[in-house]
Amino acid sequence: MLFALLAGATWMGCEKAATPSPVTTLATPLPAASNAVRVSSSIIRSEAPPPYQSRPLTNLQTMKLWVGAHEVTAQLAMSSTEMATGMMHREKIDPEEAMLFPLPRPMQASFYNRNVHFDLGVAYVDSEGVIQEIITLKKEDETPRPSQSSRIQFVFEVAPDWFQRKGVGVGTEIRTPHGPLRQAFTYK
Repeated sequence: MLFALLAGATWMGCEKAATPSPVTTLATPLPAASNAVRVSSSIIRSEAPPPYQSRPLTNLQTMKLWVGAHEVTAQLAMSSTEMATGMMHREKIDPEEAMLFPLPRPMQASFYNRNVHFDLGVAYVDSEGVIQEIITLKKEDETPRPSQSSRIQFVFEVAPDWFQRKGVGVGTEIRTPHGPLRQAFTYK
């Protein structure tokens, strides 16, 4: 799953009106007592896309989430390489597999499916942890799908039928065992 973040850029149909700005996000665990992940970010203006791996990501940090009433263990895409790679190069997605992309600040996000061999269900989530939009990304489709909102701070990916199977829709809150999603990440 390659991503593009729209920082003052707009997308028109399938053509880019401006070059998205890749974001470098570095994550480091906070002391165990805090139960949070620190996200340190800086915006990098560059014509080059963020780097991605040519093989599936393994050993990603995980976090338990509740999406409405449903418990999920989500992989965390925290670095710019992890965000750019996402679900790329995997053969399939398991029915309960999930990945969370914590963005460095609220923004208009745009995701697409380069080198992803299956459809994905994607939720654009605001800084309060509330799902604002749900879309389906088609396998191998590199057409950017920007969020309608510029208040997106998290992107949640699952199997394409997951939202329907679980009865999860727009307005559903995503939480952690320690409270609201926004409290699980600290930003500097």
